[in-house]
Formats: sequence, structure tokens, C-alpha cells
Amino acid sequence: MPEMSLIKQPPRLAKYPFLSLGATGLVYKIDEEIVLKIPRETRSDTFLREIKIFDLFKKFSLCPMVV
Repeated sequence: MPEMSLIKQPPRLAKYPFLSLGATGLVYKIDEEIVLKIPRETRSDTFLREIKIFDLFKKFSLCPMVV
């Protein structure tokens, strides 16, 4: 298993409100409609799995049950 290390906050994100420290990433509010999530750790398998799930969501019509 590859060695993981914690990600430091990129300096460019310091001007945006920090929303949350989740299980897989840090979340910042970019504007009223956009949030940015960056991985907590380098080479995070859980973050990569999450990206695959969102890629799968894009292939289907929107579901009101998924927020």
C-alpha cells in the first residue's frame, strides 16, 4: 500500500470559507453554487472511489433523492 501523507491547505484557498473536514476531504465554499473538495491525504483510495461514484452519477438523469 502506498504511503499516505496529510494534505496542507493550499494558500490560494485561504480566502474562501472553510466548510467542513470530512472523512475523505476538506470542503471550501467558492461561491453560492460551488464548493470545492480536496483530498485529506495523498493517494487516498477512498477519495478516488468517491470520484468514481460522482462520475457514475453524471451518466444518469438527476435524482431528487440524492443531495
